[in-house]
Amino acid sequence: LAGVLQSICVTAGFMLLLIPGIYLVVAYQFTCPLILDKGMDAWEAMETSRRLITKRWFSMLMLDMVSMGILLLGALCLGLGLFVALPLCVCIQAAAYEGIVGLSHATDEATALLTSAPPPPV
Repeated sequence: LAGVLQSICVTAGFMLLLIPGIYLVVAYQFTCPLILDKGMDAWEAMETSRRLITKRWFSMLMLDMVSMGILLLGALCLGLGLFVALPLCVCIQAAAYEGIVGLSHATDEATALLTSAPPPPV
């Protein structure tokens, strides 16, 4: 009986630490892009990321699992596949960020640069 109770308590303890950890890893994944793109401070970016992702949490979890699978396949190819897998996963995350948040600041700057540049010589 003690072994069963111990197993239940240990399993519950791991689940209580693991499940919130997984939730927060997924919820806070846009923190750095928000700091870089929107100029937010750390806490504001973390809370904004959490609020944005909470609505789409399971979709983002599935996207992260697909990215982990791609990285695992890249690592299994003698590590050389990571030269393709890592940039691909970064692009996947960037596309998810752009789809949810948008890159308005970067887009405005790029548009301003393109419109102010002189035409190329013919």
